[in-house]
Amino acid sequence: MDNTRVWDVVVIGAGPGGYAAAFRAADLGREVTLVDKDPTLGGVCLNRGCIPSKTLLHISKVLEEAESLKKMGVTFTKPTIDIDLVRDWKNKVVSQLSSGIGQMAKARKVNTIQAEATFLSDNEVQLKSESSIETITFDHCVVASGSSSSIMVSVAGVFQEPEVAYNISEGGTKIVFTAAPTTGDTCFIVFLGIAYDVGTLVGTGVITGQTAETSVADDDIILIYDTSADALRKMTKANFAPAVTLSYSSGAATGDGSTTGFTINSGRAVADVLVMVNGVTLIPTTDYTISSTTLTFATAPSASAEIQFRYLPISA
Repeated sequence: MDNTRVWDVVVIGAGPGGYAAAFRAADLGREVTLVDKDPTLGGVCLNRGCIPSKTLLHISKVLEEAESLKKMGVTFTKPTIDIDLVRDWKNKVVSQLSSGIGQMAKARKVNTIQAEATFLSDNEVQLKSESSIETITFDHCVVASGSSSSIMVSVAGVFQEPEVAYNISEGGTKIVFTAAPTTGDTCFIVFLGIAYDVGTLVGTGVITGQTAETSVADDDIILIYDTSADALRKMTKANFAPAVTLSYSSGAATGDGSTTGFTINSGRAVADVLVMVNGVTLIPTTDYTISSTTLTFATAPSASAEIQFRYLPISA
């Protein structure tokens, strides 16, 4: 792509809001680039959320309706379910709709790019893909990247996708996993907001939900993890930490394939630093240790590996 070209409009995020904005701008004669980290257009709703779930729910509804005909004198034999064919059907529906959006983008001459976008200035974004990094310039930008949960959950060191791998229910007091974490898997739960806390659960292989006790009003509430009860709890902001100021910061580094020791902020215990390598959350003590200002990996991160540090809050 010509990096010297100035685009009229760059839209970041190809979900329902993003592609609609891109198409409208193109219809009005603008030269548009649509950026999304997914290989197909449509966002979470089309690719992993609403559409695939409703496709599966339709099958369930048909089965339920067939069963309800018994009272009308019509009885069917018990159905045989081929889960692979069901999955293929769901994927086909998603593919058809996503392809349709792609064709509409092509018809409008909307330039589509699979990449993650980072602002460099008021009229420049850096686009990073698996194979390249490039910078494009624009006159106008529409940010339609959606929202993210204020709770980050990782299972066995891998961050889980909200509304796909887990959901928050019962007024924010329960995390329900789509599939039960494997027995022994460590589940990290990180809460972001005015307060920042982290908790650990251990998978049982059976239980998909973790329930918290709650008896506080809905006004001015935050979620914390109660390590003594292995549960999420609601607390008012005033009751959580009225006497301390919490600080939160982060750091980054790049692996070279041999270095195991990295300098971090001082005064941190190993449990107070969340470490990710190429997006995968590591397990404290097992995967890394901390001594004074040095974080030491059990195994050196590979060359060019992206290392991120998240420092949990400390008293000011």
